[in-house]
Amino acid sequence: MDANGTAGTTVDVPTSPKETPTGDLSLKNESSHMGVLKFFSKEHSSEAFNLIQQMRRDGKLCDVILEVEGKTLPAHRLVLASSSRYFYSMFAGDMCETRQNVVRLNDVEYSAVKLLVEFAYTSRLEITVPNVQSLLTAASLFDFSTV
Repeated sequence: MDANGTAGTTVDVPTSPKETPTGDLSLKNESSHMGVLKFFSKEHSSEAFNLIQQMRRDGKLCDVILEVEGKTLPAHRLVLASSSRYFYSMFAGDMCETRQNVVRLNDVEYSAVKLLVEFAYTSRLEITVPNVQSLLTAASLFDFSTV
């Protein structure tokens, strides 16, 4: 305890030697909380999704496999459902796909679905003249509202 009767706490926060975390700090004196320190990390979401994308590539913690044109794409239901109202309805509802390990998708091109799955993890999408039609068709079908 210090002279004011408050306990002092020291916390070591591990950081990557390559990067220093950045974000916003705010100190608020609220009646119910004395000196609450709030931190918001601008990089956390991006870093977390990069790791989740790497886990998908490595086949780790994937809980669904999308089958399109005889090819497979491992994925995480949560990531797909958070990016697409179609997948949200499929996986969070009472549909049989909720319990299936492999979900077959028909009437779409594998390349378009692969791009949309990658978009769900990275927020990046490469649209080209050869892929624009199949990509927008799949984005519309699967209700990727931001594409």
